Amino acid sequence: MDNEIIKSRVIQILDKAFSVIDEVYKNHREDVVFQESAGSRSRLVFPRYSLKHKNDAERKAESRISEQELRFAFVEQLNALCDDNKWPYYYSVETPTDNRYVVSKAEEPEVAKTGEGTSGAFDLAIHDEGGKRICWIEFKALMKPEKEFAKDLLKLNTEANKGLGFFIHLLENADDATFESIRRDKVKNLDDVIYVCHILESEKTYSIGCAHWNTLPEKRKK
Repeated sequence: MDNEIIKSRVIQILDKAFSVIDEVYKNHREDVVFQESAGSRSRLVFPRYSLKHKNDAERKAESRISEQELRFAFVEQLNALCDDNKWPYYYSVETPTDNRYVVSKAEEPEVAKTGEGTSGAFDLAIHDEGGKRICWIEFKALMKPEKEFAKDLLKLNTEANKGLGFFIHLLENADDATFESIRRDKVKNLDDVIYVCHILESEKTYSIGCAHWNTLPEKRKK
């Protein structure tokens, strides 16, 4: 299947998943806000962090925002769109890499030489009707150490087919300084990887491709 078709369909899945995750953020946060929303498309909940270390006077709920919620929302929408459109796709999670990698605290991550390193995993891979991997996806939430980004980008650039490696980043909030930091420090070596960042509080989605920013449609059909 043509790479552009696969890419456009992944973008459709992402757009639906982002819309769902926004609904979850507004309505399903444990101890922060919890209400049944009309027509809710997911039973996902953002759980709270432990409050055992705080006394009642200081008690303040704080939601845990992680890549796991986004991955589940993506899978839910992948299944829904495949059913609706008869797309012949399958998926695997924590999909083992073909290569082995060397990741250390002192050096930049790199593809291992013979007999070195350890195998890695992709958060999710999409497969065609014959079981072949056709898209590779890494999910990341919030701001992480630079090497965590570098490791995932290395895997995607090494193993994903051209233009079919996605790095999906979820932020609770962001400003211009945040994006400058991401562009300067976090995603310096995109190459053919498509970087997409979604911001929960603003419901905006940004992507980087060919060294420039694009704003994807902000208003979606529910």
